[in-house]
Amino acid sequence: MLRSVIVAALLLSPTLGAAAKYGTYPRLEVNQLQDGRYEVIEAAGFGQEGVWCAAGEYAIRALGLNRGRIYVDRPSGPALTRAGRKGIIFTTEVVAQQKSGSSSVRDRGSNLLIGHAVQFCADRSDRDDIWKSR
Repeated sequence: MLRSVIVAALLLSPTLGAAAKYGTYPRLEVNQLQDGRYEVIEAAGFGQEGVWCAAGEYAIRALGLNRGRIYVDRPSGPALTRAGRKGIIFTTEVVAQQKSGSSSVRDRGSNLLIGHAVQFCADRSDRDDIWKSR
């Protein structure tokens, strides 16, 4: 009986095997990679602002960062963590090809301050849901 309860608890745990969702509503999927990098999975209806929002919120909520920059490590392309989808890989480490202040997710090295990235969350008409969850 105890074994069944433990197995059920592990299966229902939101942190095991499930992707975290951040950013705009409905939230975009964000998956942790190695070396502190993470991938935001693109979705229809979300442009680069939604992607930056999710990347910024992930940096704050999952990585515990309040300041600093996030960088596009790999521009939009085939996702590494979700077959058949597109994703953008972000990092908090400086990348060689910096494009400071560029909000493009199509160029490696584009980067924004974390606080700037989460401002894109407020630009969405559904922002009330986002700010209530903080």
